[in-house]
Amino acid sequence: MRKNIALSLAVAIGLMTSYASAATVTFSSDNRPVSVLESTATATNTNPPPAGGSVLGFLATTSSDILSIGKVQFTIDSPSGATIYQNSNGSDNAPPSPVFVGIIPGLGADSYLDTPGNTSQLGVNLPGDGSDNAAWGDTSDDGPQTNFKFGQFTVPTNAQWHFTGQLTVAGATGPESFPFSFSSGNVPEPASFGLAGMSLVGLLAASRRRKA
Repeated sequence: MRKNIALSLAVAIGLMTSYASAATVTFSSDNRPVSVLESTATATNTNPPPAGGSVLGFLATTSSDILSIGKVQFTIDSPSGATIYQNSNGSDNAPPSPVFVGIIPGLGADSYLDTPGNTSQLGVNLPGDGSDNAAWGDTSDDGPQTNFKFGQFTVPTNAQWHFTGQLTVAGATGPESFPFSFSSGNVPEPASFGLAGMSLVGLLAASRRRKA
């Protein structure tokens, strides 16, 4: 009887320890309107974002280092034929430099994904296709993050959209992946547990500037 009690306690303690060491990720989002300055065409701002559009920001708070963003797909359901805004001087894997935004205001509304380190892009370009080839990541250990902006997408006025993927972070025994799902008019679906960890496969491709 004592052996059974001791075994039960040992299992319970083991489960508690395992739970306590699991990584955690919480998601949030924000948005703002495209500014008049951003949407006004000038000699330097030749590829402005849509007037009246929305600049969507996606954030994550993590208990450990962000390793990658994978299985990414951003879809605009309506209006028909609409696409995310991508500035011809921007990049799919980094936020724009404030210095260049001062010269080309539309860059401030560029669409991109980002990680805390030097982000490299694996596979397909934005808006992604939801496959394993739609991945962004870095190899540096930047530790836990608070409200880190891992993505920004600009969409037309009254667009109906959804954004899905997974954020992979460092866990106690290996990478742990947390799925996310955002959509117009809704808060992100909760991610209260880690799925089976997925390591970043393959060599990180050198980041390339988006061609006009």
